[in-house]
Amino acid sequence: MTTGKIDIKTPKRLKNDYLWKYIDLHRLIDFIYSEELHFTRLDKFDDPIDGIKASNLRIREENKKNQIKTEQSENELKLLDYIDFSNQKRQFVNCWFYDNRESMAMWEIYSSIDSVVLKVDINSLINELNRCSIKFIKDNGNRLSVIGDLVSYYPLNPFEQTNKINGLKYAAMIKDLSYEYEKEYRLLIYVMKEWLYDEEINNFRFPVILNNLKFELVCHPLMEDWKFKNIEKLAKIKKIKVIKSKIKLRK
Repeated sequence: MTTGKIDIKTPKRLKNDYLWKYIDLHRLIDFIYSEELHFTRLDKFDDPIDGIKASNLRIREENKKNQIKTEQSENELKLLDYIDFSNQKRQFVNCWFYDNRESMAMWEIYSSIDSVVLKVDINSLINELNRCSIKFIKDNGNRLSVIGDLVSYYPLNPFEQTNKINGLKYAAMIKDLSYEYEKEYRLLIYVMKEWLYDEEINNFRFPVILNNLKFELVCHPLMEDWKFKNIEKLAKIKKIKVIKSKIKLRK
């Protein structure tokens, strides 16, 4: 019988770096009180090809080119353009930005002036994920795997036939080049196909122990002082350090 596995990597170039998660106030409250990471199903994201195998995208692109050369019915053309998106429903992700510094682009895209970012030491997070994954997989009947790695970016949408995508085990670890600014380290829960015959899973909540993580909260560069103090009061419950962003902006 096939069982779930743990494959959470610490890339050499990230060994001493931080991971950042830009979240709003509601996500922060949920994280502090539940001590859980939220994993979202891939078909819930804006990118329609997230988690689709590159080989499928290549075949579709080849079919499109062949359409120009041949006269085919409308139904035949739809068949050639078809991709099976059901695989997205078996993949759930929790996304982080990797760098040693904050990203103003990430603040603007994924947050508001009332938001914070979780700044976590990558080694402490991966150690905790590895520790918790053993019980998590067992509690879910050994029917899923927990994976972590850097996302690689390629020209996928539209797909370029010159793509040389080698050595990647998981389709969810590649994204279109237009998302390269995200610099994503992705945590992936991959569910075995047989499980979805029983039920459709919308999301996963992965338990961790906050005290095992070396992290702090960084508040938005334009957050007002009284709101910053409220975040401090909230974080004090779990003895979490809160600091102001080091990015200076014109108010």
